[in-house]
Amino acid sequence: VSVICGGGSGHEPSFAGFVAEGFLTAAVCGNVFASPSQDAVLAAIVATTGPAGCLLVCMNYTGDRFCFGIAAARAKNEYGLNVRFIVVSDDVAIPNAKQPRGLAGTLFVLKAAGAAAGAGLGLDIVEAEAAAVSRNVRSLGVSFSSCTKPGEGKQEERMAEDEMEVGLGIHGEPGFEKMALMPADEIAKMIAERLLRTVDSEAELAVMVGNLGSVPPMEMSLMTNALLKHMRAKILIGPALLMTSLDMNGIQVSILQLTKGMEQRLIAPTSARAWPAAVIPSEPELMPMPLKPPPAPEANPVRDEAIEATIRKACEALIAATSEL
Repeated sequence: VSVICGGGSGHEPSFAGFVAEGFLTAAVCGNVFASPSQDAVLAAIVATTGPAGCLLVCMNYTGDRFCFGIAAARAKNEYGLNVRFIVVSDDVAIPNAKQPRGLAGTLFVLKAAGAAAGAGLGLDIVEAEAAAVSRNVRSLGVSFSSCTKPGEGKQEERMAEDEMEVGLGIHGEPGFEKMALMPADEIAKMIAERLLRTVDSEAELAVMVGNLGSVPPMEMSLMTNALLKHMRAKILIGPALLMTSLDMNGIQVSILQLTKGMEQRLIAPTSARAWPAAVIPSEPELMPMPLKPPPAPEANPVRDEAIEATIRKACEALIAATSEL
């Protein structure tokens, strides 16, 4: 079974970075933040689809649904190919939204589909497993700056230095709301609370932490550690660059409510270079320092008045020359 996804460029490594055994068969890339053409999607379908059929996945944006949907219909009508189509809507930023956006949780869907296809399962099962993941995945993003689109230069920032946006879009769209900037632990708590209210209270979770573009690795590790204090993750993916928004300074967190068989799909091997290995979070094991104890302080240290006078004279000279240094 061929598994295909795509969308606008600017989200690297999504989606080309996930074309590999056990993941995507093909990725279709449009211009920056623009859907690929229906012809490009159709070409990917025709080039990779055999008798086993094709699962086509896209995120819930009007342009993507339009182009991918028409390409799927043309593949069936013009080439006689068996194509199934899934649209992912994992954004929880806007309560009770009729058309939630597709975000990084789409990667959970693609990993499950790719693993099922790699195991040699038929299109019906691959589609069913991907659809089950799509129904159970939720995502929320937080950003401290917007992104810089190629050729447009740095735009006037929407956020003050002491503000952040919650529920932002991955194409530079404004967030659902602005909030006062908070410490990392409070941001993590807010993200966890909003995500956890959308799943069963006792559910086992896979958690994915994505860098939206320009967050330093140390800060990503700090945020991930804070998140794990507020949600029980059976499986952790990241922190990593997974689905970015050019140079946006922000994070996106996705959770998957695990049901039968999903864990096996997430930990299945893949050669996709952009996919970090799924791990089971655990506390680091602390070990005693393997060094000799420091020498005991001298009971009666020797005092050399000549050395003390020299050091004092040098310090006084430096103080006196402060204005010139």
